[in-house]
Amino acid sequence: MAINVVFRSVTIPAHTQSRNKKNFHDGQTMNFKNYLNSGISVLNYYLFNKKTPLSVILSVTSKCNFNCKYCHVGNQKKKNMTTKQILSLIDQMVDAGTQRLGIQGGEPLLRKDIGKIINYSKSKGLFVTLGSNGSLLPGKINKVKNVDALVLSFDGPSAHDRYRKKGSYRQLIGAIKLARENNINVWNTTVLSKYSINDIDEVLRLAKEMGFKTYFAPLMQVPETTGIINEFFPTQEEQKRAIKKIIKRKKQGYPILNSYEFLDYVYKWPDFRKTQFLNEELPKKNKLKCFASELFCHIDTNGDVYPCINMMYKTKAYNALKVGFKKAFEKASKNGCNGCTTFSFVELNLLFNLKFRAIYNLLKDY
Repeated sequence: MAINVVFRSVTIPAHTQSRNKKNFHDGQTMNFKNYLNSGISVLNYYLFNKKTPLSVILSVTSKCNFNCKYCHVGNQKKKNMTTKQILSLIDQMVDAGTQRLGIQGGEPLLRKDIGKIINYSKSKGLFVTLGSNGSLLPGKINKVKNVDALVLSFDGPSAHDRYRKKGSYRQLIGAIKLARENNINVWNTTVLSKYSINDIDEVLRLAKEMGFKTYFAPLMQVPETTGIINEFFPTQEEQKRAIKKIIKRKKQGYPILNSYEFLDYVYKWPDFRKTQFLNEELPKKNKLKCFASELFCHIDTNGDVYPCINMMYKTKAYNALKVGFKKAFEKASKNGCNGCTTFSFVELNLLFNLKFRAIYNLLKDY
């Protein structure tokens, strides 16, 4: 019999959530409850093999106002779920034990109902992050104030416009300033590409100066969502030098969200141009048990449930709108994937593998 102790977060209505000291500590308590619930669910998994979708990535739109050179998500023509369908899914996630919800796209701020989705998720006690390019934030700032973290893509001064469009770097800096002025936590993702790899120190300087935290992520090559992007990859040695520098800067106290465990894992990766080992053996030193479809999953814009975004279109997906979220999650299959370098999934896997440095990093930096 699984341990069914559940601590639900106290709901604070959106219109009363002032950013004063009292509510700051309330927020910390709510996060502690998310961590506690997650710990209990991980224990249930190890003791009773009970699957729980603790962390869910929800794509709310395939539309995007950018056309980034290493991302083809915005080119996909898919039907998006209605507000009613998304809110129903959130209810089902909470009932299934979800603690953390990552809302992404495309560009989620293109949805007129994004504020309603965020506020409803928070009212259910979820830890909510929102991924965005930041360009639409000035017109949507009041709709995103309740997110636990706004996750922005930031490739550094010399690379940002190169991969997007002229003026996007200026828009991003404006979005960061606006978010911080409104006391919104900002987490930036800097992809380690051929051009951004030289901007690590500048990104970290801005992070310290402007008050945001940064993830560094190896460039992903998943043809279904990124296309073939060999031209943007740094060499193996350049990538390793960059990771060494990030480790050094983290030790110096820069606001880096990656755990040392993650950085060590990625440093040993055999070939950075190969994001995923599918139906082939991964070298023993790189093996790490993956908990996709067991403790986390991805929901596509039409309601299809996958173990993770890397497995989209590579495995049979069950649709949560048709069979219900719980059943779709339980049926999701990794189908031959033996490992990847996708930073968010690797960090989750390190946590669920009970790696001490990953757990310590979570408690200290998030």
